[in-house]
Amino acid sequence: MNSATRREDLLGQWLGDHRTDLVGYLQELVRIPADNPPGDCAAIAARVEKEFHRFGLGVERHEVAREAGPPAPTVLGWLGTPTKTPTVVLNAHADVIPPGDGWTVDPYGGAVVDGRIVGRGAAVSKSDVAAYTYALGALRETSALPEDVTLLAAITADEETGGALGPGWLVSEYGLRPKQALCAGFTHSVVIAHNGCLQGRILIEGKAAHAAMPWNGKDAIRLAQTVLARLYQLDQEFESRTSEIAGIKRPTLVATRISGGGPQGVTAASVEIGIDRRVLPTESVQEALEDIQRLVRMVGSEDGGASVEFEPSLLVTPLEPSPGQAELVQALCAEAPPIVGHELDVHGLPIFTDARWFSGVGIPVVLYGAGPRDPAEANGHAADENVRIEDLLAATEIIARAVRRLVSRKEGS
Repeated sequence: MNSATRREDLLGQWLGDHRTDLVGYLQELVRIPADNPPGDCAAIAARVEKEFHRFGLGVERHEVAREAGPPAPTVLGWLGTPTKTPTVVLNAHADVIPPGDGWTVDPYGGAVVDGRIVGRGAAVSKSDVAAYTYALGALRETSALPEDVTLLAAITADEETGGALGPGWLVSEYGLRPKQALCAGFTHSVVIAHNGCLQGRILIEGKAAHAAMPWNGKDAIRLAQTVLARLYQLDQEFESRTSEIAGIKRPTLVATRISGGGPQGVTAASVEIGIDRRVLPTESVQEALEDIQRLVRMVGSEDGGASVEFEPSLLVTPLEPSPGQAELVQALCAEAPPIVGHELDVHGLPIFTDARWFSGVGIPVVLYGAGPRDPAEANGHAADENVRIEDLLAATEIIARAVRRLVSRKEGS
């Protein structure tokens, strides 16, 4: 479909007429703080509800309780009859990490700079919240859906702290089982795989002694040096364990934090080392856990009198490529070239995402949303996070057209 034909198309015309509204909506979302932690996302959930109502979507809001702090709101926007088995779910998260330092503009200003909306969450992933909302709005107002088709935008508020209270809750407690799912992604590529992750802390307990007579104790810092050497030796061994999935290089293992020790004049009684192990889609998170446990046991056994233990805090399964993704990939790749001017890349990511919650219960899922060709351009989770307005507009149109294509296939099958 050439550009002239797209302009004549009702869906394309509707999106063209609502360009300013879409950009303004994302700016409003950026201006609403949704830092997680602490996780107060009530205001941004209310704004999402308002936009869903604007387009005549059926709206549900669920306050999912946290162990501590405010609940994690999930807002559902239905196009069609609400059901636990919608045809397609579009899932993005409205929570963001705190802004941090180094910004050249107000992180909650939603400013437009050189054709980009700049602010915390502009890329991760309030842009996807906006794109998914307007894609469904365009479909509702321009396309007649078959009676047996239901589309759902599920906007969650727990991705930055693991997702268990967002899409995790939707699949485990709410019982959501869509036939297919899209999760937050990028305009110029379709992501079909991502790494898993193992995070935790290594606890080293020695025995304090006078610094002038360290032999009377067990120096936890000296033992930590051995632990770190073994960790990075293991990471070096991963260099030969390369991935065959484009966009994913190899497993990684790094120490992310070291703390411990005591006052001057005393050797350290305890040290804590935080670690992060990224797990390839072809690897097992459980085996990665066992590798770390084996490593710390070995170090502990070599130095009697000290205790070395590993406490995992996060275990994330990878997103693996699957045959069920093919229809989603084909629909997106068919609709994108006339809009972005090139074929979409299809690849994996070394990070982990909420998509794993859907794949974990057997739902075909890919990542596609609003963002740059090179994710580094967006400064996600960094200062001056941004999204190009043209990427936002293009992604919204591609999503709407791809979903319409998927629905048409199901109607004709």
